[in-house]
Amino acid sequence: MSTRFFFKLLIFSGLWASLTAVGAPLTSVAVASSLQASVEMRAIVHFFRGANFQRDKELNEAIDQYKQALKLDDQFAEAYNNLGTVYFEKGDYGKATEFYEKALDLHQDFAAAHSNMGTVYARQAHRMNVTQFYRRAIVHLQKAIELDPNLPEAYNTLGIVYHRRGEFHRSSEFFMKAKQVRPSYVDAYNNLGFTLSRLGQLDRARKELLAALQIDSHFAPARHNLGMLDLRAGDPESALKALEEAVANNPDFIASYVELAALHLKQDRDVEALQVARRAVQVDPTSAQAQNILGLSHLRSDDEKAALAALEEAVKLDDYFAEGHANLGALLVLQGDPKRALKELDRATELDAQLADPYRYRGNIFFRQSESQRSIESFSRYLELVPDASDAEQVSSLIDLLRAIEEEKD
Repeated sequence: MSTRFFFKLLIFSGLWASLTAVGAPLTSVAVASSLQASVEMRAIVHFFRGANFQRDKELNEAIDQYKQALKLDDQFAEAYNNLGTVYFEKGDYGKATEFYEKALDLHQDFAAAHSNMGTVYARQAHRMNVTQFYRRAIVHLQKAIELDPNLPEAYNTLGIVYHRRGEFHRSSEFFMKAKQVRPSYVDAYNNLGFTLSRLGQLDRARKELLAALQIDSHFAPARHNLGMLDLRAGDPESALKALEEAVANNPDFIASYVELAALHLKQDRDVEALQVARRAVQVDPTSAQAQNILGLSHLRSDDEKAALAALEEAVKLDDYFAEGHANLGALLVLQGDPKRALKELDRATELDAQLADPYRYRGNIFFRQSESQRSIESFSRYLELVPDASDAEQVSSLIDLLRAIEEEKD
């Protein structure tokens, strides 16, 4: 049987989440002396400098300024919160959680910190496939809304959580509430459009995505999702144009590079795919999805050595990237390394038991190793997940053959 590879991605899955970085201290405290007032004012100056650096995406400078503020005033809850948002942007979720917790220790009714903590748990729940983290996210987000019913980020992230759980109707309600609270909230329009597309309401989805672009014509996620709608509608050329516009509007938006390269691969434009994939890795060499599509592009160009290096880098960067493990396992099958292949395929199904093809590859490995029963189990699971697979008849016949072999043994 031929080897297949995944183009499924893990970059927001079309959703977009924003954090709540506060722009000014939330509480005013009566100072006991002019010296204390001077110290607190200096802390606030560093705080605002940090906020400006963060706005300009100069994250290391923002960290330095927030820490200077906290050195002067270790009771500065807002600085802890914003420091957490910077670490979140850098992908350091452990540090982000640490600083949100410090903010909440100082100010239990700090709605923005609850909202941001919920966003961390939501991101980790999706990345690590941990249901308990979804529950924690919901607790913090609901608390944020209880404290501040006009906090659109909390509604937006709750919408994302319920979307991830497959509750699309409930998800759309929270996105609509986020829009109601802040009519210019571009994230909510984008996420509502994406969710409506999952409900099959494609015209409404397009309307919401276009509304997002009316608010911000350079908002790459909405342009990206419009491309995905075009692709779903069977219009790959329009999809190609939308993805290229998304990249032009935001040269750092990795998701569109990855989907663009995948689209080129699907249309047998291998040279273009490799060019775009290389560009994705140049933009962000730490992106597992970028390394994954680079590996697939190298493989299509018959460069197995480069493909292996890129796919190994993908799972090194993100051990929770199920599709990356599946692709690496598939390549190792192709290269005749069943022991390593099984390790990667097992990791893929451990992370996402709904991925079908890893079971197919496992069945193939066990078949070649004359382990009939394990082969039957793997192939059967594959057909349970995708009963209408293009090779279903072939796999079913192979299962019958293996069962006959097992009966002869008895």
